[in-house]
Amino acid sequence: MVRRDAPLDGPESRDVAAKALGGTDDVAQRPGLTIYLPGNGALLYAAAMMAAGWDGAPDVHAPGFPRNGRWTVRWEGLRRAP
Repeated sequence: MVRRDAPLDGPESRDVAAKALGGTDDVAQRPGLTIYLPGNGALLYAAAMMAAGWDGAPDVHAPGFPRNGRWTVRWEGLRRAP
């Protein structure tokens, strides 16, 4: 779960992002390393596709996530990927 009240420019933002991706508090960060790295774009795009879907995806809520009852997916403002 990502906290919406977390500051976006402090060291806590790295911890929040790491926790959202399944990490822990013990995230090793080197000084000056920003939270967003260019390679993260593919991960973010994939997560958005899993939530909102893609052309040809089943017309169900969050088509890219398992339907085993263990996932609760909430999203807003995304469009299906082409």
